[in-house]
Amino acid sequence: MKTRILGLIAFGTVWLISEARASSIQDPIEDYLRMQVPARSDYVGTLEFVKRVKLDVDGDGNDEVFIGTPYRYSGAKYDFNWAGYIPVEGGFQRITPSDEDFPMDTFEDIYIGPLTEISKQGLATADDVEVDNPESGNIIKVGMLRFLYIANGRLIQEEWGPLDLAAPEQKTAYRRYFGADRVTRKAIIESFSRQQLQEMGYTIPDWEPSSP
Repeated sequence: MKTRILGLIAFGTVWLISEARASSIQDPIEDYLRMQVPARSDYVGTLEFVKRVKLDVDGDGNDEVFIGTPYRYSGAKYDFNWAGYIPVEGGFQRITPSDEDFPMDTFEDIYIGPLTEISKQGLATADDVEVDNPESGNIIKVGMLRFLYIANGRLIQEEWGPLDLAAPEQKTAYRRYFGADRVTRKAIIESFSRQQLQEMGYTIPDWEPSSP
């Protein structure tokens, strides 16, 4: 993305990626496997494994849970898509849609903590990263800085805009969220194979495309 911006505040597109759910969910993995998500037949097919991520998105001391698997036929090498859950009395509540997963490549290096620009607690991700050359790997630009946070039982994604690391204030923002000295909460990431899921008693869904 080549568009330049004068400052971080120039962008602020907000996307709601959730729906409220009244009844509590006992097991996020079971709920995820039972969800009717049309795109999974198009992009997942045979389920090989799922990942479960536990992390404190909102800083209240309680872990939210994300369940996901790669959309391996989407054309992207590491295109993970997820459903998210918050702990509530008696179980969990889904904070993403019942018929749609939300894409995010990985939680491995994600930032979790205060989002200074919007005065909230949540996640920060960097998309479309540009380097000066492949050998040095020196990052010079981020195509899109994204914030994700929870509000009113919903997961909200805010597109804040590109970061040009030649601008001092934008380089400071990059370092805050992605630099070597950043301070971030940790995520616990677990992976369960198809066989492990079956041994744990889960019913494996059939996401193979329907015959024409």
